[in-house]
Amino acid sequence: MARTVRDGMATLTSETAGWLAGAAALVGIIAGLLGSNVDANASPAADRYTPRAAHAAQRAKRHLRSGLYAGGGANEFLQYVAVRVGSTRRRATTTLTLTVDCPRFGSSLVDTLTVRRARLRGGRLAFEAPYREQVPLQVRQIGGLQRTGVATGRLWIDRRGRAAGRIRNRFTLTDPETKRTVGRCDTGAVPWTARLMPRVLGRVEQGRPTPAKGARYVGATRQQRSLLLDVARNGRAIQRIGMAFDSGCPSALGRPLELSARRIRIVRRGARRGRFAESGGFIRTITDPRLGPLRERYAWRLTGRFGPRTVAGSWRVSARALRTDTGAEVTRCTTGRNRWRAVR
Repeated sequence: MARTVRDGMATLTSETAGWLAGAAALVGIIAGLLGSNVDANASPAADRYTPRAAHAAQRAKRHLRSGLYAGGGANEFLQYVAVRVGSTRRRATTTLTLTVDCPRFGSSLVDTLTVRRARLRGGRLAFEAPYREQVPLQVRQIGGLQRTGVATGRLWIDRRGRAAGRIRNRFTLTDPETKRTVGRCDTGAVPWTARLMPRVLGRVEQGRPTPAKGARYVGATRQQRSLLLDVARNGRAIQRIGMAFDSGCPSALGRPLELSARRIRIVRRGARRGRFAESGGFIRTITDPRLGPLRERYAWRLTGRFGPRTVAGSWRVSARALRTDTGAEVTRCTTGRNRWRAVR
């Protein structure tokens, strides 16, 4: 089970698509102390929170807009960020889906970290979350190892419905028997941007379809997960597109997976100008304690259309889980048809 640290001001829950991570503490760097298990002296900005700063924070709050801010950033991998600002505009819940570079174990280790109800001051917050845990045995590649690390981040939200910040997640993997370090993993510092999402997704504004050459579009799906889309420099194709999604399949262990694709052609002429479509598949394996050794075969389809300033469409992922020893079908899972929308 994921472990959660709570106090009167904020909650941090740390999960992963490959394992579970327990949070030991949550430190506010800009907004002051957000967690209760650390010394408040670790937050230098808290000492500078003067009455003038309090007035500026209150003034900024009046212009802050509530809702879902979705987007992310990229280094070698796409990194997804979603920030939910509450109706009072005093607190925000931040969900990070990060692919961590682990040279010894490959690049498929994906963390999902959630900072719940952190206090906003002047549209800003920051956190530092150390964790230590034993990775469950059924997790591929790193099952049974001990993981020790820290996730850090900060964000700013402005009155125009834009958010930005930096995130980082790094940890070491240790053999619990020999106490030897067998892996060091790090996302590096990743800058990110996000936009306030409308309540209705899947629609573009009327007008001439105009993919912005070399631009990044940031958005969200109906599952309230983030989506990123990069247009090629010549504007004729999507360089890459990716999203975090919830599948409900056994191998996901109740956590989001990533769907990504590259080099999707954009129709340039005729009635379908600005439209695109792509489909594909992938395989995941897991040893489930109830269902046994499984191989899941996924199939997905993604469609979309560009408008003058936005891009929107739909997507669907379905899977069949088969036993690897007998080939018998154990279960099926699907996301159903979902809408998505992104802006640049």
